[in-house]
Amino acid sequence: MSTLTQKITALRTDRQMKNSLYLLVGSLATAGFGFIFWIIAARLFDPPTVGIATVLVSLSSLISLLSLAGFDSSFVRFLPRSQHKNAYINSGMVVTTALSIILSCVFLVISYFTTPDLRGIISSPLIIVLFTTLTVASSLNLLTNSVFIAHREAGYIVVINTVFNIVKVILPFAFIPYGSVGVFVAAGAAQAVGLVLSLYYMHVRYNYRPRLAIDSRALRQTFSYTFGVYVGSVLNLLPPTLLPLIITQQLGAASTAYYYMAFNIVTIIFTVAYSAMQSAFAESAHDETKLRQNVLQGIKSSLFFTIPAIAGCLMLGSHVLGVFGHAYAQAATPLLWIMGLSAVAVTLYSALGAVLKIAHDTTSFIATNVAYVLVIVVGSYLLMPQYGLLGIGYAWFAGNIIAIIVGGLCHVRYRRTMTITAADTAHPPAQ
Repeated sequence: MSTLTQKITALRTDRQMKNSLYLLVGSLATAGFGFIFWIIAARLFDPPTVGIATVLVSLSSLISLLSLAGFDSSFVRFLPRSQHKNAYINSGMVVTTALSIILSCVFLVISYFTTPDLRGIISSPLIIVLFTTLTVASSLNLLTNSVFIAHREAGYIVVINTVFNIVKVILPFAFIPYGSVGVFVAAGAAQAVGLVLSLYYMHVRYNYRPRLAIDSRALRQTFSYTFGVYVGSVLNLLPPTLLPLIITQQLGAASTAYYYMAFNIVTIIFTVAYSAMQSAFAESAHDETKLRQNVLQGIKSSLFFTIPAIAGCLMLGSHVLGVFGHAYAQAATPLLWIMGLSAVAVTLYSALGAVLKIAHDTTSFIATNVAYVLVIVVGSYLLMPQYGLLGIGYAWFAGNIIAIIVGGLCHVRYRRTMTITAADTAHPPAQ
């Protein structure tokens, strides 16, 4: 048997690698089609219009991620061993829907008073209803991905992502007269298509039946873990979703568009790390004794793809940004370079997150992400007046490195505490 044939056979039997590749392909499909989507938007609309659209999309994404309430991780961690999978899934879906509606209303009110460029748009009742409905669909679509990951069948995510992203790149042409709102509706409607497909496959494959019900016992049993991961995940996702708002306030809508395109490109590199570590997390949830092996394999496979991607980013980044227009290449290339260089740190940061979640070390997980968000958000805010968009790159790079150091130190302390506690339990002091 040839070496190539042996490698292909090994890949087919290596569930972690196979699901990691499925997640990577699904994420790359989303990132790639997202790239095309914003190219189309940049060609159809002027930079200020695209900038406002990116704010709406970012705001919706932030709300969607906040609405997950930690169920995206707890599904992966606990569904494999759950005796009542449907009840637990429905509980997560109901909580996510309710949070999504509440947070949409709260954030729209905040944006109305803090972002003047959005005031004329979100004052319309129709826009409010559209925004809330599509944000709920986006939240639930994200949550259903975790169901497939928990079952180690990420291949369905590839199919779903491909279909809804094809819809996404077609829809902007239908909404040209509606400007930035049309761009947002195109992106949101595509998420709704993805949700319908996800529910269909969940029903066919896992006999899932949606019900408007909450299993309070299951929620109580996993509350501590779910809440801890939720807090950490919220912090983790604040920088990429808040930065467009900060940039719009400090540098203007056009700069937001430049940043957003650079970030979309470099996100393609980051998805390699995210996919590898999500697969390592899922495999370790089924067998915790293989955590070290799974994480090391995830790091190796991630770096195998990431390092060449960084080189490509440095050599071709300006040309790729030039597809959006000369102004994008001129304004955002340095930012793209420094964020691309941070991909190795992002890989290690993601690996640490997988370890902490499997170990139930939610305190260290939260501490890691506190450091992450403080350095990136506060650093960007302080550096932008002097360095412009490049200040975001400096803060992003530093944020990942400092978060790794903080999280690693906290986890070492956690392990020592657990070891001492276990020893005291095994050998109680004599009375």
